[in-house]
Amino acid sequence: MNLPTKILIGIVEVQLEMKKQEAIDEAHRLTIDADHIYRYAGRVLSGVTSIIGAVIPRKHNPGQWYLARGKALHHAIHLLAQGNLDFTSIDESYLGKVNAFQKAQRELKFAVKYSEMMLHSDKLKYAGTIDCVADINGEAVLIDYKSSYEASVQLQLAAYWMLLDENGIKPLPSIAIALELKDDGNYECHWLKIKDLHRNRQTFLSVLTVYNFMVKNKLTTNQKEQ
Repeated sequence: MNLPTKILIGIVEVQLEMKKQEAIDEAHRLTIDADHIYRYAGRVLSGVTSIIGAVIPRKHNPGQWYLARGKALHHAIHLLAQGNLDFTSIDESYLGKVNAFQKAQRELKFAVKYSEMMLHSDKLKYAGTIDCVADINGEAVLIDYKSSYEASVQLQLAAYWMLLDENGIKPLPSIAIALELKDDGNYECHWLKIKDLHRNRQTFLSVLTVYNFMVKNKLTTNQKEQ
């Protein structure tokens, strides 16, 4: 076998290995579809909000219009954090909340480090999308944007905090904020300190245990997770 032939065979072998690795990477990529279903390595994973919502019903269940508005708002803030938001594309229905985010960012002086970050837990088999990890005065802070606040949000933040920890995101935030964005351009911070995150971590694990029991015994109406 001459040298050019050996080189060509070597190139083909490298290309085949690269394609094989790409296929492996694609199979092990966390995805979420339009119905908010997470998948990883061919397996459907329960989402944080679905888990909590199945065990602790919300006081007020938002309709489809509010869900669509919330999705558009999160996307707008994500683009804003990246410096790519076209303000002419913002609908009046959530403009006040975008203004509230900008006001909070100015007054709290936070810089976005991670935005709309999808993570999953291999250990506990759940997934979630983290709105924001920011830097405030040199300290990492976990932030979740909310149109309204309910106590169960504390469990949501704890679940996201656990995902950050398991996936090795450093530095691990020692503070979390449920950032309630209001239609009039104002905001309210609901703070969780490290002791609150630890306490709510235990509660979320209990909720997850109940949720898994419900799924196993077909006691949940959430078909996405079954």
